[in-house]
Amino acid sequence: MENGLLTAAEIGKIFADKKAILEGHFVYSAGGHGDVYVDKSEITFWPYETGVLCEDIARQWHKENIEVVIGPAIGGIKLADRVAEWLAKFTGKVIPALYTEKDSDGNQVLKRGIDKIRGKNTLIIEDIVNTGGSLKDTIRACSIFGAKIIGCHALVDRSSGKVTAETLGVQIFLALKEMDVVNYNEDKCPLCEAEIPINTDRGHGAKYLKKHPEKANWK
Repeated sequence: MENGLLTAAEIGKIFADKKAILEGHFVYSAGGHGDVYVDKSEITFWPYETGVLCEDIARQWHKENIEVVIGPAIGGIKLADRVAEWLAKFTGKVIPALYTEKDSDGNQVLKRGIDKIRGKNTLIIEDIVNTGGSLKDTIRACSIFGAKIIGCHALVDRSSGKVTAETLGVQIFLALKEMDVVNYNEDKCPLCEAEIPINTDRGHGAKYLKKHPEKANWK
């Protein structure tokens, strides 16, 4: 593996300049609460910044004989496409970018491009890693069709070290930015105890408040 060219400070500046890291009271996709939210859309809205970050990811993998790049819907789709583009430039190979999508049960499944992944060295690209559930789901979905999962790379790892290559069952797991973020259970959330208003513009706050209307009037 090669190192990327961007420093941690440079990556942090991209996130800061695009206001992609927010503070407040948020409900995360897995149900936990926390005071920090990473809005990856504020990065992927911008082609230049997305390209810079994806180039750095591709630079770290261009000697690993990657043949396919795949990302879980929705957040990983655009990233996988740009990483595949950069890998093609670095290696001179034609590298397809695929994606998994959610079925009616919320599981990631591969419906398109199955013939392009059989027996191929595959890199999985994710936007934000919290519990690693989406990555594990994508690994399973690809492995069913004989993909050789070489590794996984995330834009941001928020798992505070809980998600590793070992827990994912792959050889390599990397992230451009790592964050130590406390994830509270809702019944032990100090933000709820302090009645700090829940953000409804980001994360799953609006959905949560429909089930807990008594918390909607906190000010």
